[in-house]
Amino acid sequence: MQLTSPLDMHLHLRQGEMLKNITPLSSKTFSGALIMP
Repeated sequence: MQLTSPLDMHLHLRQGEMLKNITPLSSKTFSGALIMP
């Protein structure tokens, strides 16, 4: 099985440097996300 358009169904947005580092990696890997509080 190959997922061609995976979704991140549990993404926590961070602040500061973590947000700057994680956001580009997540957007490269996943086609969408469900944002958790």
